[in-house]
Amino acid sequence: MSTATFGCWMPRLLTATLLAVLAADPGAHAASAADAPSAPTSATFQAETAVWQQGRVNRLTAEDSWLTLVGLDWLQAGENRFGSSADNHIVLKGDDIPPLAGVLTLDQGRLHASIRAIGSVTVDGAVIRELDLKDDADGSPTVLHLGTVSIQVVKRGDRWAARVKDSASPVRTGFKGLEWFAADARFRVEATLSPYPPGKTLPIANILGFIEQQRSPGALEFTLLGEHYRVDPVQEDDSGDLFLMIADGTSGKETYGAGRYLVVTRSAEPDTWVIDFNRAYNPPCAFTAFATCPLPPKGNRLPVRVTAGEKRYAGGHAD
Repeated sequence: MSTATFGCWMPRLLTATLLAVLAADPGAHAASAADAPSAPTSATFQAETAVWQQGRVNRLTAEDSWLTLVGLDWLQAGENRFGSSADNHIVLKGDDIPPLAGVLTLDQGRLHASIRAIGSVTVDGAVIRELDLKDDADGSPTVLHLGTVSIQVVKRGDRWAARVKDSASPVRTGFKGLEWFAADARFRVEATLSPYPPGKTLPIANILGFIEQQRSPGALEFTLLGEHYRVDPVQEDDSGDLFLMIADGTSGKETYGAGRYLVVTRSAEPDTWVIDFNRAYNPPCAFTAFATCPLPPKGNRLPVRVTAGEKRYAGGHAD
């Protein structure tokens, strides 16, 4: 099977069509029981992988996706003016952006927005004059909207920054599609979790050099292509899933140099987890220079070529 490429403007693939095509070759990329315990049949596996890939494209090209990220401006204590004028601390681009739209004030961790061009800024569809803001610490920051442009405040370490997005960003409108390695069931493995003491955290560096402590419930141990590996996931939310940052022998070659991400889910088998490297995907930093991506910890740099999952983005900046 040739490497799959999807674009957001391409026709959507239908699962039924995939199944019909793949039925002609039910043994393609079949995995042994040792390599992929409880793996689905080849046709089902191929179809499910293709559906996941299309979902990845849909999420990546949404109106508030990482492709819309156009700015990251670190806030200073006190007032931070925003608008289209070049002398603002946060310069916004757009025909309908007022020269001075408003001011973001940072006062000992407290954030406040005061709007100067009344009617130009909305939150959840409502016009605002002033408002206390939430950063992204709990995953639900306040989002200010000015036409196609939006602003939210993110906290990294002990600093705050205005994250600016634009749904009309050329990176989004000129999206070049994604490319993957051919789906291979050998790279779908089951893992066991060796628990850490409650409250265990890992120091995770991001691409800017900041270190953040992130919760880790334990180490995942698995066998891939006949070799045993142990990696450290983190737990970002209460969904029950685990988040895994990895690098491998393809990093900086066929895949993004800083590594890739994975969501690890529970298996149907007791006390086991599924790591499907076919669903490894690029971090936001593969698409924009304005993201603050966490990097794989040292123990998650695998000495093997993981020829599965998403490849380097053709339209990405240098990594």
